Amino acid sequence: MKYNGYITEEVADYALDLLDVDKEGLDQTDRGILLAMIEKFGMGRSDWRRLGHRSEKIRVRLRMYMSPIC
Repeated sequence: MKYNGYITEEVADYALDLLDVDKEGLDQTDRGILLAMIEKFGMGRSDWRRLGHRSEKIRVRLRMYMSPIC
């Protein structure tokens, strides 16, 4: 067991660096998908905000429907 089983900010940063996860929480695959969407659809800042807002509405709706099941 490394670091005596304790996760500090330094340990977490080291692990995320090993996984190539940036400060936004995106890995190389995530960045590639976003870059492809930007290039394919020419999305700008306002488009991303709308997409984020829509995604949040969908997530809330799914959670509402799934909560009786889970």
